[in-house]
Amino acid sequence: MTKKQLQYGVISVGVLILLMLVFSNFGSNGALSSNESVQLSSKQIQRSINRAFPLTHSNTRVNMKLKNPKVILKEGWEHVAIDLDLNMSVKKRRGNRSIYRPTYNGKVTLSGSLAYSPTTGNILLNKIKLRILNSKKINTKDIAQIEKTLVTVLQRKLNRNPIYRLKGKQFKYELNKMELSNIEINKNNINIELALK
Repeated sequence: MTKKQLQYGVISVGVLILLMLVFSNFGSNGALSSNESVQLSSKQIQRSINRAFPLTHSNTRVNMKLKNPKVILKEGWEHVAIDLDLNMSVKKRRGNRSIYRPTYNGKVTLSGSLAYSPTTGNILLNKIKLRILNSKKINTKDIAQIEKTLVTVLQRKLNRNPIYRLKGKQFKYELNKMELSNIEINKNNINIELALK
């Protein structure tokens, strides 16, 4: 073997070792692969949702308090559901003063789809809907308005309390280039897949 052949051999081995090092780090602590998965357990989601409650909202007519959230996951669903207790009082005039008189203590159900915010790395509950259950005690005209008000208040609160926040160097440099590509929900967890845009 000539000196030149030996040099080429050493260079080739060096290049191969370098390539192996690059590919062994790819997707772990270096660059991100084209897909990244996040698995959230129902307990993790429940803990995150608990931070947003109890939630109180008052306006000129009513005082509402939402508490005791219970997260519900079902296989095949594309959304997360939450059962909540609603305590509602309506403002009434009594002589020269106003008082809140309890009018409803019951259940509401909230549901929303999952969304990923690439600028913050947050996985959020988005496009929420709310339905008052056993609403016979509430004036029919008021139900739609109450639900609409609560949806606005809840969406604002849940935007400030994400279900999960991606952290670290990977998020800073790579995950902000990704978008939500697939969600699988079963009774015990949610599998979220992010893919490069």
